[in-house]
Amino acid sequence: MDEQLIGFFYKWNRFEKSNDVDIIDFDLLQQSKNFSGTFSCREEVACELERIIRTYEALPEKQSTVQAKLEASLYYLRALMGQQISFGEYVANTMGIQPKYIPISALQHQLSLVRQAYKKIGYTWDKKGIAKFEEEHLLSKEEIEMEYATFQKKALPQIIQWLGIDIDINYTITFVDSNEYWMNWIHSDEDGQIHLRCNLNKRHKWFRGVAEFSVLHEICAHAVQISMWKEQLRRGNIHPFLGLLSVFSAEQFSLEGIAESLSYFYPENLFSDYGLASLQCDNLAWMVWNNAHIMANTTAAPSEKIAHFVQRYLPDLSREVIEKNLFEKTQEPLGRTYQYVYGISLYYHLKLAEKLSNEAKKKYIADSCKKIFTPKEIIQVCII
Repeated sequence: MDEQLIGFFYKWNRFEKSNDVDIIDFDLLQQSKNFSGTFSCREEVACELERIIRTYEALPEKQSTVQAKLEASLYYLRALMGQQISFGEYVANTMGIQPKYIPISALQHQLSLVRQAYKKIGYTWDKKGIAKFEEEHLLSKEEIEMEYATFQKKALPQIIQWLGIDIDINYTITFVDSNEYWMNWIHSDEDGQIHLRCNLNKRHKWFRGVAEFSVLHEICAHAVQISMWKEQLRRGNIHPFLGLLSVFSAEQFSLEGIAESLSYFYPENLFSDYGLASLQCDNLAWMVWNNAHIMANTTAAPSEKIAHFVQRYLPDLSREVIEKNLFEKTQEPLGRTYQYVYGISLYYHLKLAEKLSNEAKKKYIADSCKKIFTPKEIIQVCII
């Protein structure tokens, strides 16, 4: 059965590439050459996927994580085929969580952290202050590369030593210009090589400190966790089907939650004052968008009202940028679910970091590098 699951995913991924859709984000198995073939249409994909789900559910022994990934695949495929699925049902069956508003008190607290961080570097968190900061600290491509290299050299060895792991992280960086919501995108090819793309499109602004947070998120968190999962797969400690990572399924709750919050688990501050400001701003943005995302998908609130809510916390965002984000979060099959997971996974991981001792924080991150925890498992720890 394992080979059927893996073979199906490779075939589906090959088919969707013609539609500019990636099914496999990280290939930790590197077995694509062992599974040939593709599909001719999405209806054929759906027929095969439904057959596989029926077969797997009939097995006497099965893993809930495998079932969840299959269910997420079915829901994402249905969305790609144009089916209308309610927001709560769609997110619950892809990301493995129920959408939830982040309390206003938490947003206000995060806003106060942003204001403090900006004050420390000599600016105010308002439209005028942000514009002044942007004017004085916008980085060139060469400066971005330098900040990436310098901070990686500092932070990555410390994170690896802290976790007590023996691992060599290899990756390439390319700079692209793509009109997408993401500022960085990390993935692997079929040979297992990790690639990081940095987006220099005009909708993204690289200021002093941004590359520091990007390194912690993409390299110290994602690349380390992914590389450790790959080792666990090699040892047979993780089901092989879970080694074909997707951005529309529940492993993203752990991946993005840890990447956004890693600095709260690590016992020392690795950032410069500018890096810390970048971290706090990014956290605020995803928490605010969590609520705006729900509003846009579940209420009849006009876009003007949602934009007013967003600008209350993120005063530098124009209506045009907000409208673009709202479209992606409501109309695009991937954006509707994957973009939602950032804010809510960050929120729960911040709650977790708040309640754990330093030793327990390290254990949680180390354990998360050895096992793919479900959102339910992580949230239960947060609540207890």
